[in-house]
Amino acid sequence: MTAAPALFGRPKRRRTLRGRALTVETGRRTAWLGIDGAGLVDVMDFVGTPRQWDTQRRQWMVPVDRAADVIAACEHRHGMAVTVTAVDR
Repeated sequence: MTAAPALFGRPKRRRTLRGRALTVETGRRTAWLGIDGAGLVDVMDFVGTPRQWDTQRRQWMVPVDRAADVIAACEHRHGMAVTVTAVDR
């Protein structure tokens, strides 16, 4: 065999969310989602929830009624630990 480079390069490494923690702070109409790593956007796209980036808190915001979908996907599909707290803002 020759030392030719592979045609398609190295396979991409799959990001896994297992073992990560998701913190959810719920207000009246908004839930703020914090995660200790990347990958939350993929979960929100899979669920189909609208989102917005909070520049002050540097966290994702979703409507409270759609936060349960994101929590369920994170817990059951990705095996993440989820902590939910109620805040008054």
